[in-house]
Amino acid sequence: MNKRFIYVFVFCVFFMVANVAISKEAQTTVAATQESAIASNENANVKKCQCKKIFEQRLGLSKEQIKLADANRKKQKEELRPFNAEIRAKYAKIREIDESDITEKSKVEQINITRNEIKAVRLQVNKIKEDHNKTFESYLTAAQKTELQKMREDKKKGIVCCPCGKNSYY
Repeated sequence: MNKRFIYVFVFCVFFMVANVAISKEAQTTVAATQESAIASNENANVKKCQCKKIFEQRLGLSKEQIKLADANRKKQKEELRPFNAEIRAKYAKIREIDESDITEKSKVEQINITRNEIKAVRLQVNKIKEDHNKTFESYLTAAQKTELQKMREDKKKGIVCCPCGKNSYY
């Protein structure tokens, strides 16, 4: 009787563990399926803003200027990619430090060091952006440069020319 009870008990525990493992696997599969469905639905409903088109029309850019500007913007994006990845990694490091079990004083010191590193990277990013802005401005006529300056001043005042309100092109 005693051996029989032990066998039944071990048998039940074995199946319960197997059941739990299968249910966890099923849950992760369902979650992954739901996430991919949500992502595909989000992409389907996203409407692209007309910032670029409005920017080009307001400045009166020619087709050649648009091609040059697009190439410049693409080059800028490629140059900034590693810097943006580095910034994201440093923010992840800050989250890790914040969640760690070290003393509060040590956390603050390490977070401040990491924030200073982020500032240094952002200075490099701003330099690259300035260089590409100068390159873009070299494609413009004097009248277009004047209009671009007006657009930038309006942006500082909070006046937007694009429906999304981002004014990301100047």
